[in-house]
Amino acid sequence: MVFQDEQFDPWWRLQEGYHLQHVKATGQRPHVAQGPQDHRFQDEPKYGVPIGYPGPPNEKASLSWSKYIVVDIFARAVQSGDAKAAVDWGAEQIKRTYGI
Repeated sequence: MVFQDEQFDPWWRLQEGYHLQHVKATGQRPHVAQGPQDHRFQDEPKYGVPIGYPGPPNEKASLSWSKYIVVDIFARAVQSGDAKAAVDWGAEQIKRTYGI
């Protein structure tokens, strides 16, 4: 299985943390803290949440995430200087995605 130590540890080192661990126990494994930059990965499962949180991680949540709506809200707010309009735009995009 891919998450067994003999397969997962070399894979983790090869991809240098690009793919964050899924569970808290992974952050305590020796391969996670090999380099000075790797300490940041140890606490990631404590703060990370699945796409759609606090709702279900479903197709609509993934679609709204893949559209970079939140990122675009920040970009629009910075570019235009109108944070309210940017948030309103983002809310409308989320409503469309969820069919509300």
